[in-house]
Amino acid sequence: MTQSNSHDDARSRAAQSHAQPPRGEHGEHGGRSARTLDGAATPKLPAPEGQGRNAPAPLPCGERGSARGNTSPRAAHRAAAHKPSSASSKPRSPHPLRGGIGDTRTARDFPAITIPDPSFWQPKASLLASGLDTVVEAFDIAIPDTMCDRLEAARLRAEALSEDLSGREVFTLGGVEFQMIALRGKGLRWRLENDDLTIRIRPVKMGYPVSVRYSAAGLWEHGYAKLHQKAERAVRALGCPRGADWQRLSEVHRAFDFHAPDFTPEMRPGLIGQVIAHSEVNRKGICGRDFETDEIWGKAGRLETLTIGKRAPLEIQVYDKGREIEEASGKTWMLALWERSGAWTRTGTARQEHCWRIEVRFRSDFLRNRSVLTMADYVEAQAALLAEALLTRRLCVPSEDSNRARWPLHWMWCAALHHSGEAEQALPLGRRLTEARDVIGERLVKGLAGTLRAAVVLRCGHWNQAVAALLLPRLIAVAEADAKHDDKVALARERYRYLDEAK
Repeated sequence: MTQSNSHDDARSRAAQSHAQPPRGEHGEHGGRSARTLDGAATPKLPAPEGQGRNAPAPLPCGERGSARGNTSPRAAHRAAAHKPSSASSKPRSPHPLRGGIGDTRTARDFPAITIPDPSFWQPKASLLASGLDTVVEAFDIAIPDTMCDRLEAARLRAEALSEDLSGREVFTLGGVEFQMIALRGKGLRWRLENDDLTIRIRPVKMGYPVSVRYSAAGLWEHGYAKLHQKAERAVRALGCPRGADWQRLSEVHRAFDFHAPDFTPEMRPGLIGQVIAHSEVNRKGICGRDFETDEIWGKAGRLETLTIGKRAPLEIQVYDKGREIEEASGKTWMLALWERSGAWTRTGTARQEHCWRIEVRFRSDFLRNRSVLTMADYVEAQAALLAEALLTRRLCVPSEDSNRARWPLHWMWCAALHHSGEAEQALPLGRRLTEARDVIGERLVKGLAGTLRAAVVLRCGHWNQAVAALLLPRLIAVAEADAKHDDKVALARERYRYLDEAK
């Protein structure tokens, strides 16, 4: 394998240290060596010290024993159950993967994968952006009664502004302006948010009652370090840390955006058959063979989203980012980020084609099982975590090998692996404004026009411009005569406070 830079060297060492003959992938237990993309066999890596051919077999996962050995009858019975009774016995799968993602041991569960030279995938996949897309952290804070009273009073004022709990009240913490949201959510006492941060507060007697979600726009615009300073300032204004160890990383999403025209025609329903994952990963979360539990949606027979491990502690999603920006998120500011890469230029105001995102989502169970407790831990282990995610849940290219576990890695996965060891975030984009105010304003005007038309037709049986002109002053009078007019004006103002900010 050719290494093009220091990141390649680091990834190569990580992959080689984990590489073992694949076991337990879709029930396949390959005993042969791994194959390269051209079908040539590559030699197996030497076994770790003390694990040679003549070394004693290790205890099965989950067994306990001392240096002198475990001689209890129950332990002996368990050991005998794992020992093959004859040469024809089928090898057993590794220990079931906890939580659908596994308390994996890298020396046993990582497959032997040959990662090709970058020249294999670079003509097909141009990196547009790579970085953190979402971060959630928890804080162990003791919130005093005076602050609880202040929070509850703001929530009640926001609730009074609207019958449907859409009310919002300005609330300042540590010099950072938020909105108290009347609609809290299940298990929450208070919820505050602005364009960059969302603070959720559970009952204050619970451990780590405060969680902060960093928005995608905030991370891309300012970077994690700057947002964390703002979040910590706001959290400290709520109360005092309960100890030195008061911050925890709960969730982190890492995104890779590629311009890959050759990948677009491959996004067909049959592509899910090329996803290779451990046989004991929660099947409901795998885009695999069971079409009833796979997340597949698209138009004209083309996949637009492929999810591996839906809502599991480790989830990988591949989707059409250009379409998602146009139809769902409206994150047009991402286009400026892509253009800054120099590998892509936007095509007018139409939908941006062939822009695909691979997003790896690590959640709390996965992170804790790997002793990743803080953001500093994640940054240190990022390359290894991404390698584990992309190699144990991987997209492959079918080959003549009957063992699917030995199929070569797909070039899109190779591209993501190549960039997995880079800096955790692209250079901050800076504050971005959207055109959402103009778009929503035009939408509201069209709604008013439709309502006015219906009122005129109801009254005259047909459209009459003179009647419409008579109704307009009445509309204004009705609005201003409303006893809650001022409250509704304030509610609308708060609803649209962050409308122009990137989200």
